[in-house]
Amino acid sequence: YMRLGDLYRKEQNSDSAFCYYKKALDIDSGFLPLYFDVSEELIKLGKRKDALLLLEKALKVDKDFIPSYEKLIEYYSSENVSKTLFYLETVLHKLNATNVYSATIYNNMYRFIREEKLETIRNNSQFIALMKKYPQKKVEEKWSIMYINYINQPGTR
Repeated sequence: YMRLGDLYRKEQNSDSAFCYYKKALDIDSGFLPLYFDVSEELIKLGKRKDALLLLEKALKVDKDFIPSYEKLIEYYSSENVSKTLFYLETVLHKLNATNVYSATIYNNMYRFIREEKLETIRNNSQFIALMKKYPQKKVEEKWSIMYINYINQPGTR
């Protein structure tokens, strides 16, 4: 079902892509990339609230799934500053508190913060305080090995 969803997505047929992604999600609700794909199709279908709820549900399955945080920050940034800042602080804390994330994930999140359209919060005092509290550090690539070991542990994914 996921591959059929991908095919329909390539053809820009969001209705069919959503249906097949939803079927795949019903079969394997633990496969987190599906939450991401379904949420993107929901956004295209104008079902923003459903997409946000689905991404939040993905975090209940795995609270460390960084792509869900990225999308929630992106989607909330234009309408809900407090939720944007909440998810931003949560992900920054996770990235800075442990060594289980790869350097790529860490650096991509900071690149996302710099490049995303977060104009609505860039001058917000809480946002500025968060960036001071969690400045980007130089991250060793050895984290990648730790992350691979982490995701290969039974029960972590």
